Amino acid sequence: MNIELVDTLKGHVGKVWNVKWNPFGTILSSCGEDKSIRLWGKQSHQWKLKTVLQDGHQKTIREVSWSPCSKYLASASFDATTAIWDNISGQFECNATIEGHENEVKSVSWSQSGKFIATCSRDKSVWIWESENDEYECSAVLNAHTQDVKKVIWHPYLDMVVSASYDNTIKMFTEDQADNEWTNISTLKSHESTVWSLSFDKDGKRLVSCSDDQTLKIWKEYLPGNAEGVGTDSDYPTWKCVCTLAGYHFGPIYDVTWCHLTSMIATACADNNIRIFKEAEDSDPNQPMFELVCSKYHAHEQDVNSVAWHPTEHGLLASGSDDSFVKLWKINTKCFLTKTKPYIFTTKNILTTIAELQFKMSGEQKAVNTFKGLKLSKMVEILEQFADPSLAEKWDNVGLLLEPTTSTLITNIMLTNDLTETVLEEAVEKKINLIVSYHPPIFVPLKRITQQSWKERIIAKCLENRIAVYSPHTSWDAVYGGVTDWLGDAFSSHLCDKLGKTPLIPNTNEEMDQRTGMGRLLYVNYISLNKCVELIKQHTGLSNVRIAFGKDKNQDSTVECIALVPGSGGSLLKGVRADLYVTGEMFHHDLLEANHNGVTVILTNHSDSERGFLKKMCRNLEKLLEGAANVSVSQVDKDPITTI
Repeated sequence: MNIELVDTLKGHVGKVWNVKWNPFGTILSSCGEDKSIRLWGKQSHQWKLKTVLQDGHQKTIREVSWSPCSKYLASASFDATTAIWDNISGQFECNATIEGHENEVKSVSWSQSGKFIATCSRDKSVWIWESENDEYECSAVLNAHTQDVKKVIWHPYLDMVVSASYDNTIKMFTEDQADNEWTNISTLKSHESTVWSLSFDKDGKRLVSCSDDQTLKIWKEYLPGNAEGVGTDSDYPTWKCVCTLAGYHFGPIYDVTWCHLTSMIATACADNNIRIFKEAEDSDPNQPMFELVCSKYHAHEQDVNSVAWHPTEHGLLASGSDDSFVKLWKINTKCFLTKTKPYIFTTKNILTTIAELQFKMSGEQKAVNTFKGLKLSKMVEILEQFADPSLAEKWDNVGLLLEPTTSTLITNIMLTNDLTETVLEEAVEKKINLIVSYHPPIFVPLKRITQQSWKERIIAKCLENRIAVYSPHTSWDAVYGGVTDWLGDAFSSHLCDKLGKTPLIPNTNEEMDQRTGMGRLLYVNYISLNKCVELIKQHTGLSNVRIAFGKDKNQDSTVECIALVPGSGGSLLKGVRADLYVTGEMFHHDLLEANHNGVTVILTNHSDSERGFLKKMCRNLEKLLEGAANVSVSQVDKDPITTI
């Protein structure tokens, strides 16, 4: 199975926030930062621009929604209004503007019955509007969420609305027939960060959600008196998380859509990629297994914000991105793709890859012939697709550092923060043939390779055992989704909004992703220094960190701006205006300077601010390699400093 590009639709200026097909699949609508809605139709096997709807909003249009009859289109805008467009006269015109929200309207959705419209906003509320004879009256204002509400959708055949929020929860609402009051009947909690989007399966019995925590979650409905014995409250069903898909995405997942024709799930991610998942044939309904069946890496040049399945044509998918393009994709199910076993976390078990199970069960070295292998040159190409070496600092030594004279296929890869003699012994024992060492083992030029120094012994032993060595170092620091962003993920649930994280020193190459660069500035929602310490310890797995309080600051002082640099951040952080610096280590006098300027500093130890990224990168590589090689993280690599 693969994803083929069918067409690229150009015309928007700025971000494309949302794409939606009309119910018959004859029109594709897109909206975005340029305050316009574009309607696309098919002509002679190509999709062409039919109409541009303008002057309905004063600011960005965040989302559009079609009525079930396809004659009406609703649009939600950052100008705090929702516009209703109709084509009763033969062309679309704005015939109504709905007002009431106090802030940006983030989402709009038309119920399947056509009777209701739901909207949600940054003002933390969900509004239900009743539609009758082209008149729209507010039926309910629902203030159940505690933070921005990002998404609203309707059940595929019931008048039940579901909302997703920055408060990490999903809520379900329905109208009580006894008193016609809308009621919050269920709150779904499992995500660890903002829930961006939702989608029902065709029967409305299951729901998929996506989040800033880089996971998908599958929720299943359990009716009162269900055979499984799942408890329910009153006459309403219980929705239970039965599956979590983690480790596939390298950034926040902004949209998800469940195809009602093929049952495939498509995701839109901040890592610029589109992924397709499908439930395994032998899946247990109460503990379902979903497989990643295909991915389109670099589907767009920037964040993918929206994906939408065609309602009548199998495998046709539309996407919209920050890069201003709308793209159409065809999922070709006839092509065969060898799939890796997914990392799936269910309520009762954790499934690992076959290779990992072999290692754990035998207690001995994995059989490397389980993997078909890749040429070293191809492996380097894949690593450099993730992080271009040009992103590294000029003083750094990155790339392929050691290449054995005998060409062998790379089947066994190990990631480590530092290539020490202990780590190398582990690699030799496990028959590793490529070590990816974050820090370069060759930095200062070597005049000889003898047994006199530990670094020389490492080089000699690698060559003797035909082990290649690649080092990414500061290219992984700078790349979007790399080490620095991983460290910043400690605060992901507290970022102000999608724009709450920017490079401290942006990359100046205009052809590169503008989210790359050294260090990060994070803008958070006023959290205490004590909370910052807790978040860092939890994220890095450390039991202790060091903190130097800024002048007149204490553990209860609040933080709004955080500057962070993994490793040794003193030189990059010097003079940066922020409430808090987070790094691995700093010189004594740099610490004093920061503290006297009112800046608090948290230090984790140099490599402890970097090492945790390796687990994430291990999962990244497993997906990129599609089963061609085994990838593991060193079990003996550790920071040389121990707190006693």
